[in-house]
Formats: sequence, structure tokens, C-alpha cells
Amino acid sequence: MNKQAVGLIVALFLSFALAEGQSFDSLKADVEKCLRENDIPGAAVAVVTKDEVLFTAGFGFANLEKKIPITVDTHFWLGSISKSFTALGLVKLAEEGRLDLNTPLGKILTDLDLDYPWEET
Repeated sequence: MNKQAVGLIVALFLSFALAEGQSFDSLKADVEKCLRENDIPGAAVAVVTKDEVLFTAGFGFANLEKKIPITVDTHFWLGSISKSFTALGLVKLAEEGRLDLNTPLGKILTDLDLDYPWEET
């Protein structure tokens, strides 16, 4: 399993754990254990509600060679995992009736010049 997939699993795990009333101390221990067991060098975690930030923390290292720790201000390259979050957001909008997944993209993003060579097929 690649590290991006593990990261997504960690995020889902954390959301379920917090929904069950887990303490933030317990959350920290679980994150550290998960990173250690999956050989992940570090992560930043934020727990938020619609209205406020409840918890933030950095774990491990942004640069292993220089031993630069991850903080809540560390910037990460998102890479391909961002597609999963975008898709999740679109599905949530569709569930709420705010988006029809069958609408052609050009009708939603009207400012983009999109070419659909397969449109007729």
C-alpha cells in the first residue's frame, strides 16, 4: 500500500476515532503508533468543526536527514491524493442536491476552454 493511501486511511481512522469521543492525548498516541507501524516519516493533523479549530499538531519530520520537525505550519505537496478529496467533495455536493454528476464539465466551469474529442461518443 502506498503512503498516500495510508495517509487517507489514517485520516478516516482519526475521524471515526474522534466521533467515538477519543481524547486528544489518545489521538496523539494513535497517530504516532500509526506513523511508526507504517514507516511514515511524519504528518500534520488538524481536527476542526464547522466553526472552530479544536486541535492541531505536527508529528515526525519534514526532512529526515536534517531532522527538521513537522509543525502545524509545515507545507506539504499534495500530489495525487488531492484527487480523492476533490471527488469526495463532488459526491457530497451531489448527495446534497447541489450538483448533478452528469452535467458536462464545460457547463460548470464556463471560464475554461475545454476540448471534448469524445463528446459525440
